[in-house]
Amino acid sequence: MNSNVDLSSAENLNEALRLYRRLVLGTGAIAVIGFVTVILLAKLGTALSPPYGIYIFGEGLGTWGLIAVVAALVAQVWWHGRAIGKLLNDPALKSEPAVGLMSAPTVIAQRAHAMGMEWSGFFGPLRPAKKRR
Repeated sequence: MNSNVDLSSAENLNEALRLYRRLVLGTGAIAVIGFVTVILLAKLGTALSPPYGIYIFGEGLGTWGLIAVVAALVAQVWWHGRAIGKLLNDPALKSEPAVGLMSAPTVIAQRAHAMGMEWSGFFGPLRPAKKRR
């Protein structure tokens, strides 16, 4: 067993998996809905003020929509990364949540394996590991 693996409770690992699943689904939803909204904003700006569109501080409505979508995506990753880092008490996830999220499934898997558990499916809840012969 690795000496630097912090043993977490199964409830904390399940909560971290739930937050990771929520992050993946939320990021996808924000991206899809956000980019559809950006396209609609660009068309709306042109429709309200033809032929060039509405400009705010030198940028069109579509550009402001893209800025808002990117800000929402970064905020989503940062917020969920901090929450997962606090649950796992992992220094990498606490210091840099956006970058540390790439290693979060590995940290969760190591800690679950140390407890004799594994996860089921798409970041589903932990279950006892099957014995291999």
